[in-house]
Amino acid sequence: MVMRASLANGAVSRDHAGDAGVAERLTPREWELGGIIDAYNSVTERLKQSHDLLTQQVKRLRGEVREKDRELARRERLAALGEMAAGVAHEVRNPLGGILLYANLLQKDLAGQWGALRVVGQIVGAVQKVE
Repeated sequence: MVMRASLANGAVSRDHAGDAGVAERLTPREWELGGIIDAYNSVTERLKQSHDLLTQQVKRLRGEVREKDRELARRERLAALGEMAAGVAHEVRNPLGGILLYANLLQKDLAGQWGALRVVGQIVGAVQKVE
C-alpha cells in the first residue's frame, strides 16, 4: 500500500481504499517523506513542462535554421551568377575596346572615302551600342 502525505493542505491519500484514521497513525518521519514525495512530483512535472517547451523551441529554431540555410544558398547562387555575368561582360568588352580603337584609326585613314567611312561608322556605332 502506497501513501502520500501533502503538507500543504494536511490531506493524506492512499492508492487503495483503507482506514479512515491513517492521518493519525502517520509518524513525523512519514509526513516528512510525504512532503519530499510531493516536492519530487512537483519538480518532475515542472521539468516535464520545461522539456516540452524546450522541445517546441528546438523544433521552431530548426525550422528557422533550415529557412536561413535556403536563403543563404539562394544568395550564394545569385552572387555566383553576378560574378559570372561580370566575367562575361569583361571578356566581351575587352575585344570591343580594341575594335573601337582600330575603327577610329581607320576613320582617320579613310578621310574622303565616303563609302568606306559609312561602313566604318556602322562598325563604330555597333561597338558603342554593345558597350
